[in-house]
Amino acid sequence: VELVLLCSPDLERLPLGGVDVLLMDEAGSDAGWLSEFEEIVPELELGPEAEAYVLYTSGSTGEPKGVRVSQGGLANYLEHAARHYFDQAITGAVVSTPLCFDATLTTLLAPLCLGRTVELIDPGEGWLERLAQRLFESDQGLLFKLTPAHLDALAADAPSEPNPVRHRLVVGGEQFGMERLLSYKRGALPAARFVNEYGPTETVVGCSVYEVDELDQQLASRAAVPIGLPIANTRLYVVGADGGLSPVGSVGELYIGGAGVALGYVNREQLNQSRFLADPYAGEGRMYRTGDRVRWLSDGVLEYVGRRDDQVKLRGYRVELGEVESALRACDGVREAVVVLREGRLAAYLVAQGEASPSRIEGYRRELGERLPEYMVPAFFVQLDSLPLTANGKVDRAALPAPDGSAVAAAEYEAPRSELETRLCEVWAEVLGLERVGIRDNFFSIGGDSILSIRVVALLKTEGISLGVQDLFRHQNIAELAAHIESGAVTGSQEVEVAPFSLLSEEEQLELAALPNNPLD
Repeated sequence: VELVLLCSPDLERLPLGGVDVLLMDEAGSDAGWLSEFEEIVPELELGPEAEAYVLYTSGSTGEPKGVRVSQGGLANYLEHAARHYFDQAITGAVVSTPLCFDATLTTLLAPLCLGRTVELIDPGEGWLERLAQRLFESDQGLLFKLTPAHLDALAADAPSEPNPVRHRLVVGGEQFGMERLLSYKRGALPAARFVNEYGPTETVVGCSVYEVDELDQQLASRAAVPIGLPIANTRLYVVGADGGLSPVGSVGELYIGGAGVALGYVNREQLNQSRFLADPYAGEGRMYRTGDRVRWLSDGVLEYVGRRDDQVKLRGYRVELGEVESALRACDGVREAVVVLREGRLAAYLVAQGEASPSRIEGYRRELGERLPEYMVPAFFVQLDSLPLTANGKVDRAALPAPDGSAVAAAEYEAPRSELETRLCEVWAEVLGLERVGIRDNFFSIGGDSILSIRVVALLKTEGISLGVQDLFRHQNIAELAAHIESGAVTGSQEVEVAPFSLLSEEEQLELAALPNNPLD
Protein backbone atom coordinates (compact mmCIF):
# COMPACT_ATOMS: atom_id res chain seq x y z
CA VAL A 1 0.00 0.00 0.00
CA GLU A 2 1.50 3.38 -1.03
CA LEU A 3 -1.25 5.88 -0.16
CA VAL A 4 -4.45 5.84 1.90
CA LEU A 5 -7.26 8.40 1.42
CA LEU A 6 -9.03 9.20 4.71
CA CYS A 7 -11.20 11.70 6.53
CA SER A 8 -9.88 13.08 9.83
CA PRO A 9 -12.12 11.08 12.24
CA ASP A 10 -10.68 7.83 10.91
CA LEU A 11 -7.07 8.88 11.29
CA GLU A 12 -6.70 7.76 14.92
CA ARG A 13 -8.96 4.74 14.55
CA LEU A 14 -6.91 2.83 11.97
CA PRO A 15 -3.39 1.37 12.37
CA LEU A 16 -1.55 3.21 9.61
CA GLY A 17 2.04 3.17 10.79
CA GLY A 18 4.48 3.59 7.95
CA VAL A 19 1.78 4.41 5.38
CA ASP A 20 1.34 7.79 3.66
CA VAL A 21 -2.09 9.32 4.32
CA LEU A 22 -3.93 11.97 2.29
CA LEU A 23 -6.80 13.63 4.17
CA MET A 24 -9.98 14.38 2.25
CA ASP A 25 -11.77 16.87 4.58
CA GLU A 26 -11.21 20.47 5.65
CA ALA A 27 -10.21 19.43 9.16
CA GLY A 28 -7.02 17.98 7.78
CA SER A 29 -3.96 20.14 7.33
CA ASP A 30 -3.37 18.93 3.78
CA ALA A 31 -6.96 19.17 2.57
CA GLY A 32 -6.19 22.27 0.53
CA TRP A 33 -5.21 20.11 -2.42
CA LEU A 34 -8.89 19.55 -3.15
CA SER A 35 -9.50 23.27 -3.76
CA GLU A 36 -7.35 23.07 -6.87
CA PHE A 37 -10.12 21.16 -8.63
CA GLU A 38 -13.39 22.67 -9.87
CA GLU A 39 -16.60 21.41 -8.30
CA ILE A 40 -18.22 19.99 -11.42
CA VAL A 41 -20.94 17.37 -11.31
CA PRO A 42 -20.87 15.54 -14.64
CA GLU A 43 -24.20 15.32 -16.43
CA LEU A 44 -24.46 11.59 -17.04
CA GLU A 45 -27.53 9.48 -17.45
CA LEU A 46 -26.57 5.84 -17.19
CA GLY A 47 -29.56 3.62 -17.85
CA PRO A 48 -29.57 -0.19 -17.99
CA GLU A 49 -28.69 -0.16 -21.71
CA ALA A 50 -25.64 2.08 -21.31
CA GLU A 51 -22.26 0.42 -21.78
CA ALA A 52 -20.46 -0.60 -18.58
CA TYR A 53 -17.29 -1.90 -20.23
CA VAL A 54 -15.90 -3.57 -23.32
CA LEU A 55 -13.94 -6.76 -22.72
CA TYR A 56 -11.99 -8.49 -25.45
CA THR A 57 -12.12 -12.26 -25.44
CA SER A 58 -11.01 -14.88 -27.94
CA GLY A 59 -13.57 -17.38 -26.64
CA SER A 60 -13.38 -20.70 -28.48
CA THR A 61 -12.31 -19.30 -31.86
CA GLY A 62 -9.00 -17.65 -30.99
CA GLU A 63 -10.08 -14.45 -32.77
CA PRO A 64 -10.41 -11.48 -30.36
CA LYS A 65 -13.90 -10.02 -30.02
CA GLY A 66 -14.84 -6.93 -28.02
CA VAL A 67 -17.94 -7.71 -25.93
CA ARG A 68 -20.07 -4.68 -25.02
CA VAL A 69 -21.54 -5.32 -21.56
CA SER A 70 -24.43 -3.19 -20.33
CA GLN A 71 -24.85 -1.44 -16.99
CA GLY A 72 -28.03 -3.43 -16.39
CA GLY A 73 -26.33 -6.76 -17.08
CA LEU A 74 -23.41 -5.92 -14.81
CA ALA A 75 -25.73 -4.74 -12.03
CA ASN A 76 -27.80 -7.93 -12.29
CA TYR A 77 -24.73 -10.15 -11.88
CA LEU A 78 -23.24 -8.11 -9.04
CA GLU A 79 -26.55 -8.22 -7.18
CA HIS A 80 -26.59 -12.00 -7.56
CA ALA A 81 -22.98 -12.32 -6.35
CA ALA A 82 -23.53 -9.99 -3.40
CA ARG A 83 -26.71 -11.78 -2.38
CA HIS A 84 -25.57 -15.38 -2.76
CA TYR A 85 -21.78 -15.43 -2.31
CA PHE A 86 -21.50 -13.40 0.88
CA ASP A 87 -22.84 -14.11 4.33
CA GLN A 88 -21.61 -13.33 7.84
CA ALA A 89 -18.93 -16.03 7.55
CA ILE A 90 -17.33 -14.43 4.47
CA THR A 91 -15.28 -11.43 5.56
CA GLY A 92 -13.81 -10.49 2.18
CA ALA A 93 -12.50 -11.74 -1.13
CA VAL A 94 -9.17 -12.64 -2.71
CA VAL A 95 -8.49 -11.51 -6.29
CA SER A 96 -6.15 -13.97 -7.96
CA THR A 97 -7.11 -13.59 -11.63
CA PRO A 98 -5.98 -10.83 -14.05
CA LEU A 99 -7.94 -7.58 -13.92
CA CYS A 100 -8.68 -7.92 -17.65
CA PHE A 101 -10.48 -11.23 -17.01
CA ASP A 102 -14.25 -10.87 -16.49
CA ALA A 103 -14.24 -13.48 -13.71
CA THR A 104 -12.35 -10.93 -11.59
CA LEU A 105 -15.60 -8.93 -11.22
CA THR A 106 -16.82 -11.56 -8.75
CA THR A 107 -14.07 -10.99 -6.21
CA LEU A 108 -13.30 -7.35 -7.00
CA LEU A 109 -16.58 -5.42 -7.45
CA ALA A 110 -19.05 -7.64 -5.58
CA PRO A 111 -17.32 -7.36 -2.17
CA LEU A 112 -16.78 -3.60 -2.62
CA CYS A 113 -20.53 -3.19 -3.18
CA LEU A 114 -21.01 -4.64 0.31
CA GLY A 115 -18.14 -2.82 1.99
CA ARG A 116 -16.11 -6.01 2.41
CA THR A 117 -12.35 -6.17 2.07
CA VAL A 118 -10.56 -7.09 -1.15
CA GLU A 119 -7.07 -8.59 -1.22
CA LEU A 120 -5.09 -8.51 -4.47
CA ILE A 121 -2.62 -11.34 -5.01
CA ASP A 122 0.47 -10.07 -6.84
CA PRO A 123 0.53 -11.97 -10.17
CA GLY A 124 4.32 -12.15 -10.12
CA GLU A 125 6.55 -15.06 -9.17
CA GLY A 126 5.23 -17.12 -6.27
CA TRP A 127 1.61 -16.01 -6.70
CA LEU A 128 0.35 -19.59 -6.53
CA GLU A 129 2.07 -20.17 -3.18
CA ARG A 130 0.56 -16.95 -1.81
CA LEU A 131 -2.87 -17.98 -3.02
CA ALA A 132 -2.46 -21.42 -1.43
CA GLN A 133 -1.52 -19.79 1.86
CA ARG A 134 -4.72 -17.72 1.89
CA LEU A 135 -6.84 -20.70 0.87
CA PHE A 136 -5.45 -23.34 3.21
CA GLU A 137 -4.23 -21.32 6.20
CA SER A 138 -6.67 -18.41 6.60
CA ASP A 139 -8.78 -18.58 9.77
CA GLN A 140 -11.43 -16.30 8.25
CA GLY A 141 -13.94 -17.21 5.58
CA LEU A 142 -13.01 -15.73 2.20
CA LEU A 143 -14.46 -15.70 -1.30
CA PHE A 144 -12.25 -17.10 -4.09
CA LYS A 145 -12.90 -17.19 -7.84
CA LEU A 146 -10.87 -19.95 -9.50
CA THR A 147 -10.81 -22.11 -12.58
CA PRO A 148 -10.76 -25.93 -12.33
CA ALA A 149 -7.15 -25.85 -13.54
CA HIS A 150 -6.27 -23.50 -10.66
CA LEU A 151 -7.65 -26.07 -8.21
CA ASP A 152 -5.46 -28.72 -9.81
CA ALA A 153 -2.38 -26.54 -9.46
CA LEU A 154 -3.21 -25.71 -5.82
CA ALA A 155 -3.69 -29.37 -4.89
CA ALA A 156 0.08 -29.85 -4.62
CA ASP A 157 0.16 -27.37 -1.70
CA ALA A 158 -2.89 -28.80 0.09
CA PRO A 159 -2.06 -29.69 3.70
CA SER A 160 -2.77 -33.07 5.24
CA GLU A 161 -4.74 -31.40 8.02
CA PRO A 162 -8.10 -30.04 6.80
CA ASN A 163 -8.96 -26.35 7.18
CA PRO A 164 -12.37 -26.08 8.94
CA VAL A 165 -13.05 -22.54 7.70
CA ARG A 166 -16.15 -22.12 5.52
CA HIS A 167 -14.61 -20.46 2.48
CA ARG A 168 -16.75 -20.03 -0.59
CA LEU A 169 -15.07 -21.08 -3.84
CA VAL A 170 -16.74 -19.98 -7.07
CA VAL A 171 -15.38 -22.18 -9.86
CA GLY A 172 -15.80 -21.31 -13.54
CA GLY A 173 -14.18 -21.06 -16.92
CA GLU A 174 -14.22 -24.79 -17.74
CA GLN A 175 -16.05 -27.96 -16.78
CA PHE A 176 -15.70 -28.77 -13.09
CA GLY A 177 -14.79 -32.45 -12.74
CA MET A 178 -16.26 -34.40 -9.83
CA GLU A 179 -12.96 -36.06 -8.88
CA ARG A 180 -11.46 -32.65 -8.22
CA LEU A 181 -14.40 -31.56 -6.07
CA LEU A 182 -14.31 -34.78 -4.05
CA SER A 183 -10.58 -34.45 -3.41
CA TYR A 184 -11.12 -31.05 -1.76
CA LYS A 185 -14.34 -31.85 0.09
CA ARG A 186 -12.86 -35.06 1.49
CA GLY A 187 -9.44 -33.51 2.07
CA ALA A 188 -8.15 -30.00 2.68
CA LEU A 189 -11.43 -28.02 2.55
CA PRO A 190 -14.30 -30.14 3.91
CA ALA A 191 -16.28 -27.13 5.19
CA ALA A 192 -15.91 -25.00 2.05
CA ARG A 193 -18.92 -24.28 -0.12
CA PHE A 194 -18.27 -24.71 -3.84
CA VAL A 195 -20.26 -22.94 -6.53
CA ASN A 196 -19.97 -24.16 -10.11
CA GLU A 197 -20.65 -20.98 -12.05
CA TYR A 198 -21.22 -21.14 -15.80
CA GLY A 199 -21.39 -18.18 -18.14
CA PRO A 200 -19.73 -16.77 -21.25
CA THR A 201 -18.46 -13.19 -21.31
CA GLU A 202 -21.42 -12.38 -23.57
CA THR A 203 -23.79 -12.92 -20.63
CA VAL A 204 -21.74 -11.20 -17.89
CA VAL A 205 -19.44 -13.57 -15.98
CA GLY A 206 -21.99 -16.11 -14.74
CA CYS A 207 -25.60 -16.85 -15.57
CA SER A 208 -26.11 -20.38 -14.22
CA VAL A 209 -24.94 -21.82 -10.89
CA TYR A 210 -24.87 -25.07 -8.95
CA GLU A 211 -23.84 -24.85 -5.29
CA VAL A 212 -22.35 -27.74 -3.33
CA ASP A 213 -22.27 -27.60 0.44
CA GLU A 214 -22.77 -31.20 1.54
CA LEU A 215 -22.06 -34.13 -0.77
CA ASP A 216 -24.70 -36.73 -1.57
CA GLN A 217 -24.42 -40.07 -3.33
CA GLN A 218 -26.25 -38.95 -6.47
CA LEU A 219 -23.95 -35.97 -6.99
CA ALA A 220 -20.76 -37.90 -6.16
CA SER A 221 -21.61 -40.52 -8.81
CA ARG A 222 -21.52 -37.96 -11.63
CA ALA A 223 -18.46 -37.34 -13.77
CA ALA A 224 -18.74 -33.55 -13.45
CA VAL A 225 -20.59 -30.98 -11.38
CA PRO A 226 -23.74 -29.74 -13.18
CA ILE A 227 -23.98 -26.10 -14.21
CA GLY A 228 -27.27 -25.91 -12.39
CA LEU A 229 -30.00 -23.30 -12.69
CA PRO A 230 -30.21 -19.72 -13.99
CA ILE A 231 -29.56 -16.75 -11.74
CA ALA A 232 -32.28 -14.12 -11.30
CA ASN A 233 -33.65 -12.44 -14.43
CA THR A 234 -32.04 -15.06 -16.67
CA ARG A 235 -33.58 -17.62 -19.03
CA LEU A 236 -31.86 -20.79 -20.27
CA TYR A 237 -33.09 -22.65 -23.36
CA VAL A 238 -31.85 -26.00 -24.66
CA VAL A 239 -32.59 -25.92 -28.39
CA GLY A 240 -32.52 -28.98 -30.62
CA ALA A 241 -31.46 -29.25 -34.26
CA ASP A 242 -35.06 -28.62 -35.35
CA GLY A 243 -35.17 -25.30 -33.52
CA GLY A 244 -37.53 -26.56 -30.85
CA LEU A 245 -36.89 -26.86 -27.12
CA SER A 246 -35.22 -30.16 -26.23
CA PRO A 247 -36.83 -32.52 -23.68
CA VAL A 248 -35.14 -33.75 -20.51
CA GLY A 249 -32.10 -35.88 -21.30
CA SER A 250 -31.77 -34.73 -24.91
CA VAL A 251 -28.63 -32.83 -25.88
CA GLY A 252 -29.10 -29.44 -27.53
CA GLU A 253 -27.43 -26.06 -27.86
CA LEU A 254 -27.73 -23.58 -25.01
CA TYR A 255 -29.32 -20.19 -25.66
CA ILE A 256 -29.37 -17.56 -22.90
CA GLY A 257 -31.91 -14.78 -22.50
CA GLY A 258 -32.54 -12.12 -19.91
CA ALA A 259 -30.83 -9.18 -18.26
CA GLY A 260 -27.26 -10.42 -18.72
CA VAL A 261 -27.24 -10.63 -22.52
CA ALA A 262 -24.53 -8.29 -23.82
CA LEU A 263 -25.18 -5.39 -26.20
CA GLY A 264 -23.14 -7.16 -28.87
CA TYR A 265 -19.63 -7.22 -30.31
CA VAL A 266 -17.69 -4.12 -31.31
CA ASN A 267 -17.71 -3.59 -35.10
CA ARG A 268 -18.81 -7.19 -35.79
CA GLU A 269 -22.29 -6.72 -37.22
CA GLN A 270 -22.39 -10.01 -39.11
CA LEU A 271 -21.36 -11.94 -36.01
CA ASN A 272 -23.89 -10.02 -33.93
CA GLN A 273 -26.68 -11.12 -36.25
CA SER A 274 -25.74 -14.79 -35.89
CA ARG A 275 -25.13 -14.84 -32.12
CA PHE A 276 -27.50 -12.25 -30.62
CA LEU A 277 -31.04 -13.14 -31.64
CA ALA A 278 -34.60 -12.12 -30.85
CA ASP A 279 -36.03 -14.30 -28.06
CA PRO A 280 -39.08 -16.10 -29.52
CA TYR A 281 -39.70 -18.09 -26.35
CA ALA A 282 -40.17 -15.07 -24.09
CA GLY A 283 -41.88 -12.95 -26.72
CA GLU A 284 -39.53 -10.05 -25.99
CA GLY A 285 -35.88 -9.23 -25.50
CA ARG A 286 -32.86 -10.98 -26.98
CA MET A 287 -30.95 -14.19 -26.41
CA TYR A 288 -27.36 -15.25 -26.98
CA ARG A 289 -26.43 -18.40 -28.88
CA THR A 290 -23.58 -19.93 -26.88
CA GLY A 291 -22.33 -22.80 -29.04
CA ASP A 292 -22.30 -24.96 -25.88
CA ARG A 293 -24.11 -28.30 -25.88
CA VAL A 294 -26.06 -29.14 -22.73
CA ARG A 295 -29.00 -31.18 -21.48
CA TRP A 296 -31.55 -30.98 -18.71
CA LEU A 297 -31.19 -33.76 -16.13
CA SER A 298 -34.13 -35.54 -14.52
CA ASP A 299 -33.64 -33.61 -11.27
CA GLY A 300 -34.16 -30.32 -13.07
CA VAL A 301 -30.59 -29.03 -13.36
CA LEU A 302 -28.49 -28.38 -16.43
CA GLU A 303 -25.47 -30.50 -17.42
CA TYR A 304 -22.69 -29.28 -19.69
CA VAL A 305 -21.77 -31.72 -22.49
CA GLY A 306 -19.27 -29.85 -24.64
CA ARG A 307 -18.69 -27.22 -27.30
CA ARG A 308 -20.55 -27.34 -30.60
CA ASP A 309 -17.23 -26.59 -32.32
CA ASP A 310 -15.60 -29.41 -30.30
CA GLN A 311 -17.66 -31.91 -32.25
CA VAL A 312 -15.30 -33.69 -34.62
CA LYS A 313 -15.79 -36.20 -37.39
CA LEU A 314 -13.81 -39.39 -36.90
CA ARG A 315 -13.98 -42.09 -39.57
CA GLY A 316 -17.47 -40.96 -40.51
CA TYR A 317 -18.75 -40.73 -36.93
CA ARG A 318 -19.53 -37.48 -35.15
CA VAL A 319 -17.75 -37.43 -31.80
CA GLU A 320 -18.40 -35.02 -28.93
CA LEU A 321 -14.97 -34.43 -27.40
CA GLY A 322 -16.67 -33.13 -24.24
CA GLU A 323 -18.55 -36.40 -23.87
CA VAL A 324 -15.30 -38.38 -24.05
CA GLU A 325 -13.69 -36.02 -21.52
CA SER A 326 -16.65 -36.41 -19.17
CA ALA A 327 -16.45 -40.22 -19.37
CA LEU A 328 -12.70 -40.12 -18.70
CA ARG A 329 -13.18 -37.88 -15.65
CA ALA A 330 -15.55 -40.50 -14.28
CA CYS A 331 -12.74 -43.09 -14.25
CA ASP A 332 -11.29 -43.83 -10.84
CA GLY A 333 -8.45 -41.49 -9.91
CA VAL A 334 -8.76 -39.11 -12.89
CA ARG A 335 -8.85 -35.47 -11.74
CA GLU A 336 -8.81 -33.71 -15.11
CA ALA A 337 -8.98 -34.76 -18.73
CA VAL A 338 -8.77 -33.11 -22.14
CA VAL A 339 -9.34 -34.93 -25.43
CA VAL A 340 -8.23 -33.64 -28.82
CA LEU A 341 -8.14 -34.99 -32.37
CA ARG A 342 -4.58 -35.51 -33.64
CA GLU A 343 -3.80 -36.92 -37.07
CA GLY A 344 -7.14 -38.66 -37.33
CA ARG A 345 -7.03 -40.26 -33.85
CA LEU A 346 -8.27 -39.22 -30.45
CA ALA A 347 -5.61 -38.34 -27.89
CA ALA A 348 -6.48 -38.06 -24.20
CA TYR A 349 -4.45 -35.91 -21.79
CA LEU A 350 -5.14 -36.54 -18.13
CA VAL A 351 -4.06 -35.58 -14.66
CA ALA A 352 -4.55 -38.52 -12.33
CA GLN A 353 -3.53 -39.93 -8.99
CA GLY A 354 -0.47 -42.17 -8.99
CA GLU A 355 2.20 -42.81 -11.56
CA ALA A 356 1.39 -43.49 -15.20
CA SER A 357 1.82 -47.12 -16.23
CA PRO A 358 0.61 -49.28 -19.13
CA SER A 359 -1.62 -51.30 -16.81
CA ARG A 360 -3.22 -48.17 -15.33
CA ILE A 361 -3.83 -46.68 -18.78
CA GLU A 362 -5.24 -50.00 -19.97
CA GLY A 363 -7.64 -49.87 -17.02
CA TYR A 364 -8.85 -46.43 -18.11
CA ARG A 365 -9.35 -47.75 -21.61
CA ARG A 366 -11.44 -50.67 -20.37
CA GLU A 367 -13.58 -48.33 -18.26
CA LEU A 368 -14.17 -46.08 -21.26
CA GLY A 369 -15.03 -49.11 -23.37
CA GLU A 370 -17.88 -49.87 -20.97
CA ARG A 371 -19.28 -46.33 -21.30
CA LEU A 372 -18.55 -45.39 -24.91
CA PRO A 373 -18.60 -46.94 -28.40
CA GLU A 374 -15.25 -48.27 -29.61
CA TYR A 375 -14.69 -45.39 -32.04
CA MET A 376 -14.93 -42.85 -29.15
CA VAL A 377 -12.20 -44.48 -27.04
CA PRO A 378 -8.91 -42.53 -27.45
CA ALA A 379 -6.04 -44.26 -29.18
CA PHE A 380 -3.44 -42.35 -27.16
CA PHE A 381 -3.29 -41.52 -23.46
CA VAL A 382 -0.82 -38.98 -22.10
CA GLN A 383 -0.61 -38.55 -18.32
CA LEU A 384 0.68 -35.14 -17.21
CA ASP A 385 1.52 -33.69 -13.81
CA SER A 386 -0.64 -30.68 -14.74
CA LEU A 387 -2.37 -29.32 -17.82
CA PRO A 388 -0.85 -26.24 -19.52
CA LEU A 389 -2.80 -23.07 -18.76
CA THR A 390 -3.47 -19.75 -20.44
CA ALA A 391 -3.08 -16.50 -18.49
CA ASN A 392 -6.78 -16.74 -17.55
CA GLY A 393 -6.39 -20.16 -15.97
CA LYS A 394 -8.02 -22.14 -18.78
CA VAL A 395 -6.47 -25.20 -20.41
CA ASP A 396 -4.16 -24.20 -23.26
CA ARG A 397 -4.97 -26.93 -25.78
CA ALA A 398 -2.46 -25.59 -28.28
CA ALA A 399 0.34 -26.24 -25.75
CA LEU A 400 -0.50 -29.92 -25.21
CA PRO A 401 2.46 -32.09 -26.22
CA ALA A 402 2.16 -34.36 -29.22
CA PRO A 403 1.75 -38.03 -28.22
CA ASP A 404 4.84 -40.14 -28.81
CA GLY A 405 5.42 -43.86 -28.56
CA SER A 406 5.47 -43.73 -24.78
CA ALA A 407 1.98 -42.23 -24.77
CA VAL A 408 0.36 -45.23 -26.44
CA ALA A 409 -1.62 -47.34 -24.01
CA ALA A 410 0.22 -50.65 -24.27
CA ALA A 411 1.10 -53.54 -22.03
CA GLU A 412 4.72 -54.21 -21.05
CA TYR A 413 6.55 -55.43 -24.15
CA GLU A 414 6.69 -59.19 -24.63
CA ALA A 415 8.47 -60.51 -27.74
CA PRO A 416 6.89 -63.00 -30.17
CA ARG A 417 7.61 -66.68 -29.53
CA SER A 418 6.79 -68.24 -32.90
CA GLU A 419 6.94 -67.50 -36.62
CA LEU A 420 3.19 -66.77 -36.70
CA GLU A 421 3.36 -64.38 -33.76
CA THR A 422 6.35 -62.64 -35.36
CA ARG A 423 4.47 -62.04 -38.61
CA LEU A 424 1.36 -60.85 -36.81
CA CYS A 425 3.46 -58.38 -34.80
CA GLU A 426 5.08 -57.10 -38.01
CA VAL A 427 1.72 -56.59 -39.73
CA TRP A 428 0.23 -54.77 -36.74
CA ALA A 429 3.28 -52.51 -36.49
CA GLU A 430 3.09 -51.73 -40.22
CA VAL A 431 -0.62 -50.89 -40.14
CA LEU A 432 -0.44 -48.88 -36.91
CA GLY A 433 2.78 -47.06 -37.74
CA LEU A 434 4.64 -48.35 -34.67
CA GLU A 435 8.25 -49.45 -34.26
CA ARG A 436 7.29 -52.69 -32.56
CA VAL A 437 4.31 -54.52 -31.14
CA GLY A 438 4.37 -57.04 -28.30
CA ILE A 439 2.21 -60.11 -28.11
CA ARG A 440 0.26 -58.76 -25.10
CA ASP A 441 -0.54 -55.39 -26.66
CA ASN A 442 -4.24 -54.76 -27.18
CA PHE A 443 -4.90 -53.85 -30.82
CA PHE A 444 -7.41 -51.11 -29.96
CA SER A 445 -5.35 -49.77 -27.07
CA ILE A 446 -2.32 -49.08 -29.28
CA GLY A 447 -4.20 -47.13 -31.93
CA GLY A 448 -6.24 -49.72 -33.78
CA ASP A 449 -9.83 -49.22 -34.89
CA SER A 450 -12.43 -50.90 -37.07
CA ILE A 451 -11.07 -49.69 -40.41
CA LEU A 452 -7.47 -50.56 -39.46
CA SER A 453 -8.60 -54.02 -38.41
CA ILE A 454 -9.80 -54.56 -41.98
CA ARG A 455 -6.41 -53.45 -43.29
CA VAL A 456 -4.78 -56.07 -41.05
CA VAL A 457 -7.07 -58.77 -42.42
CA ALA A 458 -6.33 -57.67 -46.00
CA LEU A 459 -2.54 -57.77 -45.48
CA LEU A 460 -2.62 -61.17 -43.78
CA LYS A 461 -4.76 -62.58 -46.59
CA THR A 462 -2.00 -61.78 -49.12
CA GLU A 463 0.32 -64.00 -47.04
CA GLY A 464 -2.10 -66.91 -46.86
CA ILE A 465 -3.29 -66.19 -43.30
CA SER A 466 -7.06 -66.23 -43.49
CA LEU A 467 -9.15 -64.75 -40.71
CA GLY A 468 -12.08 -62.40 -40.33
CA VAL A 469 -12.40 -58.99 -38.72
CA GLN A 470 -14.61 -60.54 -36.08
CA ASP A 471 -11.69 -62.73 -35.00
CA LEU A 472 -9.64 -59.61 -34.34
CA PHE A 473 -12.46 -58.08 -32.31
CA ARG A 474 -12.75 -61.24 -30.20
CA HIS A 475 -9.00 -61.84 -29.76
CA GLN A 476 -7.45 -58.40 -29.36
CA ASN A 477 -3.81 -59.28 -28.66
CA ILE A 478 -1.27 -61.25 -30.69
CA ALA A 479 -0.91 -64.15 -28.25
CA GLU A 480 -4.66 -64.85 -28.24
CA LEU A 481 -5.08 -64.28 -31.96
CA ALA A 482 -2.17 -66.57 -32.89
CA ALA A 483 -3.54 -69.33 -30.67
CA HIS A 484 -6.96 -68.87 -32.25
CA ILE A 485 -5.50 -69.13 -35.77
CA GLU A 486 -3.46 -72.23 -34.89
CA SER A 487 -6.57 -73.88 -33.45
CA GLY A 488 -8.21 -73.72 -36.88
CA ALA A 489 -11.27 -72.00 -35.46
CA VAL A 490 -10.99 -68.79 -37.48
CA THR A 491 -14.24 -67.63 -39.03
CA GLY A 492 -12.71 -67.03 -42.45
CA SER A 493 -12.78 -64.05 -44.74
CA GLN A 494 -15.80 -65.10 -46.84
CA GLU A 495 -18.45 -65.59 -44.17
CA VAL A 496 -17.76 -63.27 -41.26
CA GLU A 497 -17.51 -59.79 -42.73
CA VAL A 498 -21.24 -59.07 -42.98
CA ALA A 499 -21.71 -58.19 -39.30
CA PRO A 500 -18.54 -56.04 -38.89
CA PHE A 501 -19.22 -54.34 -42.24
CA SER A 502 -22.67 -53.30 -41.04
CA LEU A 503 -21.07 -51.70 -37.98
CA LEU A 504 -18.91 -49.41 -40.11
CA SER A 505 -19.90 -45.86 -40.99
CA GLU A 506 -20.68 -44.99 -44.60
CA GLU A 507 -17.29 -43.28 -44.91
CA GLU A 508 -15.50 -46.39 -43.62
CA GLN A 509 -17.41 -48.59 -46.04
CA LEU A 510 -16.27 -46.42 -48.96
CA GLU A 511 -12.68 -46.58 -47.68
CA LEU A 512 -12.95 -50.35 -47.37
CA ALA A 513 -14.15 -50.65 -50.97
CA ALA A 514 -10.96 -48.89 -52.14
CA LEU A 515 -8.62 -51.29 -50.30
CA PRO A 516 -6.42 -53.62 -52.37
CA ASN A 517 -7.15 -57.31 -51.71
CA ASN A 518 -10.45 -56.41 -50.08
CA PRO A 519 -11.32 -59.36 -47.84
CA LEU A 520 -14.95 -58.98 -48.91
CA ASP A 521 -14.10 -59.67 -52.57
